[in-house]
Amino acid sequence: MSNVLRKIGICGATTSSSMLAIILLAFICSASAGDDANQLTLSSKDCMLTEPVYGHQFDFKGLQSDLAHVVKSTSNDFFEFNVCSNLTHTCNNESNVAACFKKQGKEYVLGRQHELRYHNGKMYLNYTSGAKCENGTTNYQLIVRLSCDYTIDANPLHVTPYADDSCSFYVEYETPLACLPIPDAMQSNSCSVSSSNNGDSFDLMPLSETNYRTTNRQGSFFIINLCKPVLYGESAMCPVGSSICLYDPKETDLKKRFINFGNVQSQPIIKDDQLLLRHESSTPCAGNSSANYTSIVYFYCDKDVRNPHPEFIGPDEDGCTYRFSFVTPLACKTDKPCSAITSDNELLDLSPLSGHGPHKLTKDGKNYTVAVCASAGDPCLPKGGKSVICCLQY
Repeated sequence: MSNVLRKIGICGATTSSSMLAIILLAFICSASAGDDANQLTLSSKDCMLTEPVYGHQFDFKGLQSDLAHVVKSTSNDFFEFNVCSNLTHTCNNESNVAACFKKQGKEYVLGRQHELRYHNGKMYLNYTSGAKCENGTTNYQLIVRLSCDYTIDANPLHVTPYADDSCSFYVEYETPLACLPIPDAMQSNSCSVSSSNNGDSFDLMPLSETNYRTTNRQGSFFIINLCKPVLYGESAMCPVGSSICLYDPKETDLKKRFINFGNVQSQPIIKDDQLLLRHESSTPCAGNSSANYTSIVYFYCDKDVRNPHPEFIGPDEDGCTYRFSFVTPLACKTDKPCSAITSDNELLDLSPLSGHGPHKLTKDGKNYTVAVCASAGDPCLPKGGKSVICCLQY
């Protein structure tokens, strides 16, 4: 495997003799040397990278496809590309092409070759040597960012919006192959709990779709994911299996830049009517070597909150237990029987649809009767129960 490892930093750049450039460079170096001094860049031509902090090997060969990856943009253009190999068909009558852009019936070569790159946790495929861009200023280029997602979604590809005269395009590819492994003991597809007192149930799994950040008010940040480990990515290089880690951007030792403050926990509990997640870590507490750090997240109900995210409350007196609050609709009791939580953590109430009559549909010789939040009625109503959908074949 051909990994190229080098330190980067704007302070190490080669500049011209222009006095303005020298002044600007000196200003930027003095302002950001602590942030840029120890960032890492890796590159590979064989679709494999060895992670520089924990030694995990990322292997993206599983993304190679004989049919290519195809994604449609909001502009109704199509992007076709392959990973770890070229396309098996031509693009604009040209073979051995890695990426193709289809717009208004025309085809444009976005890249004839591609390289896997890594920068400070961000991994992406850089497709180069594309055709000349129509605006005449440069060549076409495609960047495919490989983002960690522990679940396999039906639509893992997303195109970043672009202008009509763009020459560079960006696609996000969500894949488990861009994640650090989940320890077997922490594997779970559920993150829910039901109250033994009143039967109320709470499902926190939607909170695992993104990372959250909150300051520790001392120049560092807590990176938090709930129900899953932190999604590995740019400046989110948390230890394997950690759901809460402390990120110190000024720490020059990569091994100490991200500290585990809580392993992933997929079993929320209700204690004294309080919904919470308790995360135990394997990191010894600085104030008590006989104890490890523990992080507790308390969940509070707010059905109307926008952009829900955790807030750091503070540590206990011993300095080993850290507490966070999280206001979210997911912590609310479901008062109505026909409601749900969207992927944006908003409460969706479908009960008004119960007033509409059943809908009748016909397809492939079958008649369907569908009702939302109500019974589909006769003849679908079973004895002693309710049916919201049924199929009658004639």
